[in-house]
Amino acid sequence: MYGMVNKAIEAMVTADHGERMWEKIKRKAAVDVEVFISNEGYPDEMTFALVVAASEELDTPVPLILEAFGEHWILKTALGDYGDMLSAGGSNLSEFLINLPTFHSRVSMMLPHLQPPRFRLISTGENWVRIGYGVTP
Repeated sequence: MYGMVNKAIEAMVTADHGERMWEKIKRKAAVDVEVFISNEGYPDEMTFALVVAASEELDTPVPLILEAFGEHWILKTALGDYGDMLSAGGSNLSEFLINLPTFHSRVSMMLPHLQPPRFRLISTGENWVRIGYGVTP
């Protein structure tokens, strides 16, 4: 997992619960990293341990932690850190999904070991979008 994910978990926890809680979660997860580097890889198990520890310390089920993380990722991390790049993807959801492979190509230049998912726009309606999703080999 890239450090940007762990940094976003840290930002979510500290924004809502403070630095002390984050340190408690790191101790419980046996994570001794002081600062996560965004484009550096970390073991997936470390990220999973942070999520489980957050669930236990915050007395919140893992699915709700992950849902909160998804919301934080979109509203804070993605828009704040990558907003300009995301806005270049199109003026609506359909255009963005069509251009998503190009976005992943640009991100892959910064994250050389990235294996981004593949999205394919199948069809759209006035209030819906149907996409295909797969993992890049």
